[in-house]
Amino acid sequence: MKSWILVVAACVVGGLSPLQGSLNAQMGQLLGHPLKGALVNFSVGGTLLCAILALFVGFPNREALGEAP
Repeated sequence: MKSWILVVAACVVGGLSPLQGSLNAQMGQLLGHPLKGALVNFSVGGTLLCAILALFVGFPNREALGEAP
């Protein structure tokens, strides 16, 4: 993969990260509590991250996890 694609992806993600606070606040208002909004936001993000990991990278095996610090 070309390194410029990674640089562009990092810039896009970095540019979108300030939106997370406002999304959490709006979702918290909609659901009636800020922690509920954060839970929904992080649950959706975690689910998408696991899907991307499973589709493109693969999960680490148990031996690799056992060697992790």
